[in-house]
Amino acid sequence: MSKPLKECSIAVVGLGLMGASLCMDLKARQVCREVRGVARRTRTVLDAFFAGAVDLATNDLQTGVLGADIVILATPVRTIIATLEEIGPRLWPG
Repeated sequence: MSKPLKECSIAVVGLGLMGASLCMDLKARQVCREVRGVARRTRTVLDAFFAGAVDLATNDLQTGVLGADIVILATPVRTIIATLEEIGPRLWPG
């Protein structure tokens, strides 16, 4: 990564207990420029956004990771490979 973390956009895929907690901490500490959250359920997406845990929330995986400098997978282990296969073409090298 060639830019400072403060200038980065971080996407967190999975807004369960761990993912939402991470987003809230990133926002509270103002670690990066933008925190994005991705979840399957619309209710989860809305809850995260209106709680202020994320700057951008979506249930569209491709939209959520497109252009993000850092992508964190906070999903169940059994879904990680399928998630990587789906978002891989959208990720920047490095």
